Amino acid sequence: MEKRSPIRRIMAIRGMGQVVTVTIGLIILCLVFGAMNPSFFSGKNMGNLLRQIAPTLIIGIGQSYILITGNIDLSIGSVVGMSCMISATMMTKGVNPWVAALITLACCLLIGFVNGELVARYKLPPFIATLGTMQIARGIAQIANNNYNTDSIGDAAAGFRDFFYYGKLFGLYNTIWIAIVIWLVFNFILSRTRTGRHIYAIGSNVEASK
Repeated sequence: MEKRSPIRRIMAIRGMGQVVTVTIGLIILCLVFGAMNPSFFSGKNMGNLLRQIAPTLIIGIGQSYILITGNIDLSIGSVVGMSCMISATMMTKGVNPWVAALITLACCLLIGFVNGELVARYKLPPFIATLGTMQIARGIAQIANNNYNTDSIGDAAAGFRDFFYYGKLFGLYNTIWIAIVIWLVFNFILSRTRTGRHIYAIGSNVEASK
């Protein structure tokens, strides 16, 4: 049997071609921006970019599990907006920021539970089920602050804000470290545990995995 090179083995992995294409496109885009403005590659700007990317990375980690199982979640953007409105509104009303964060997390978990029940138990197509919860989450976001702009959280949640937004560890914002830790944990689950194998099996063939 002919032995393939490590590069060919990597490229043979399903979906790796798209990953390489997107990565090359991102590199080209960064080089273009760097040529237009040399300060693009400054340490301060790179830190700010990573901090802004971190929440999207965290969202993508959760979405990847759904995509691997062969499903899709259209509600995720609206759930993010809902969580921002609920937590920020409570903080402006004087609620302890950690309590506000836990209540918000519970609301988001409830939306996720409803999505799972609709798809797994009641056999609704994921597109339809999450389209409905997307509208519900968007409505809750508007109800949370009466469809007005949310005021600044001010000094009430200054410590919370300073830790998650301005806080740094070893030169990187805490938000970036949080995203890295979450990625490591969930990547370990997918690649090194029985649960991860089951998730891949379901995405490959539900009946065969049973």
